[in-house]
Amino acid sequence: RRWERDQQRLLLARQRLTIMPRPVERLMFHLDQLAGRLQESLTIRLAAGRQRVDGAALALAGCNPRHRLDLSGQRLEQLRKRLLQGISGRLATTEERFGRAAGVLHAVSPLATLARGYAIARTTAPKRRIITEALRIAPGSEVEVILHRGRLICRVTDSMEEEGKAGDRDGQSRAASTF
Repeated sequence: RRWERDQQRLLLARQRLTIMPRPVERLMFHLDQLAGRLQESLTIRLAAGRQRVDGAALALAGCNPRHRLDLSGQRLEQLRKRLLQGISGRLATTEERFGRAAGVLHAVSPLATLARGYAIARTTAPKRRIITEALRIAPGSEVEVILHRGRLICRVTDSMEEEGKAGDRDGQSRAASTF
């Protein structure tokens, strides 16, 4: 029985060998296909691994104190430039406002009034006060008249009342003096 069974197997194996043309070539082709699929799979896995490593390296670089210090330095430089621009703008605005204020002050300055030909009269007593009304100064009193260039000491010989109404531009107070 054993011998018959082995005979049967041998017969089946011979039939298979005749049915399958070139069995070694077929196995080699299948082996090449498997090797190609293995190579492709390894390439894909290697690329995925590289991506993970690159992502981890990038995340690690973000945690690096030197990288953070560089970013902070860049931010500080940007803020410094903005501060300088703000200061320059503010300074220009302040200078412009100062120039306008100086112009207004100059226009209302007593010295500018003197330069236009007007004079300022004041008493010469210990308390020097600006004279705004002629009748307040008695005849014989000394007054100081300040001009654009220089001063005069004058003696009042007479003073007169205002002609016209108060606030009337045609009526002005007059004071006679000896120079």
